[in-house]
Amino acid sequence: MIYADITEFVSNPIGTGIQRTVREIFTHWPGGLPACYFDGNALRTMAPDALAAVLDNSSETASREKAAIAAQIIAANPGTVLGSDAYILIPELFWDIPRCNFYAARVADQPARTFAIVYDLLPWTHQDQFGIVDMSPHEPYFRFIFSMAYTAHISTETRQSYEMCTGSKKPWDLPVLHLGADGINMERQHFSPSRKTFVCVGSIEARKRQNDILRAFKRLWDEGVDAELVFVGRVLQHANRSLADAVKDASARYPQFKHYEHATDDDLIAILSTARATIMASTLEGYGIPPIESLHIGIPVIVSETMPSTRRLPNLGQIRFEPKQPSQIAAAVMTMLDDTEASRLWDEAAVIKLPMWRDTAMQVREWATNIWLAHRPIDAKLAERRDKSAALWLSEIGT
Repeated sequence: MIYADITEFVSNPIGTGIQRTVREIFTHWPGGLPACYFDGNALRTMAPDALAAVLDNSSETASREKAAIAAQIIAANPGTVLGSDAYILIPELFWDIPRCNFYAARVADQPARTFAIVYDLLPWTHQDQFGIVDMSPHEPYFRFIFSMAYTAHISTETRQSYEMCTGSKKPWDLPVLHLGADGINMERQHFSPSRKTFVCVGSIEARKRQNDILRAFKRLWDEGVDAELVFVGRVLQHANRSLADAVKDASARYPQFKHYEHATDDDLIAILSTARATIMASTLEGYGIPPIESLHIGIPVIVSETMPSTRRLPNLGQIRFEPKQPSQIAAAVMTMLDDTEASRLWDEAAVIKLPMWRDTAMQVREWATNIWLAHRPIDAKLAERRDKSAALWLSEIGT
């Protein structure tokens, strides 16, 4: 049987980022995916009620409350310990050193019994972008990930980075997953000339290049261009101080700019209902969900040409620009402000084919199941050999 270890998710079941992927895999896994967690020493099965508590997608219950409910259930019913023969899917990222060490030993002992989704290696390859001065708290995770036989990746770029870091290419396929575009519970939007808002969704940090977007819009505003800009996302602690100051300064100086640091799902839907286009200028991403979510609800995107999520798609409903080029962002905005061009791009966004989360879950299930099926005969032969050895040993004792 395959279990998914969601120790991190069960303690912080938010609806964005990696946690969203975990939630969607469980939601769409045919027949249900059993869950487990690491108790500090071993893996234990997770009670179905605890899993249901953290998978609850209602906005009425806060993430902390969901985690607290799950913790109470687990305390009352800690589950049974899983043996070394269990097949474990790791669909999340974590830095907990005892858990990393546990998996390092497990992978060394039984390489085929553990497989993981690798989201990105950016904290390893671009430490400065995450404010990492000391890698020692993060190194155990990357070391055991690099030692694994079976990994799946959220983009071709992530897989290439993984193979470069490990210095080898596996003789078997490491699949590239297609993450779902249908994460926003919003009906398809339709173009109207009254839409003047450009929306940037995502954490505010140097690698996402919101500074380039601000520079582009400041130039346009100073020239009298009628356009609104909205940032939706938290300013991260490791963000460049100058970027945080620039966002604060723009909020004070330009009435056309708004920043929502703690938007709810309903807030985001309301904001997107006024959007003419969304913008994502990031230069470093493992994937980049916001652009494809925008396209799924029919809203065109102005996007960096290096974005992994859109690079694999036909260039429909998109204006792509070179990274770190505010002038190209400004030109793209002006193109979108032309109603004829905007209408054309909206028509393209309406027909582009995108992966759904159900597709993602099926892809992960097929990959994990194939590993299990490939190694089950080997496990059976090893078990038979052990049984024969035990029988021989007992017969020798009896003589």
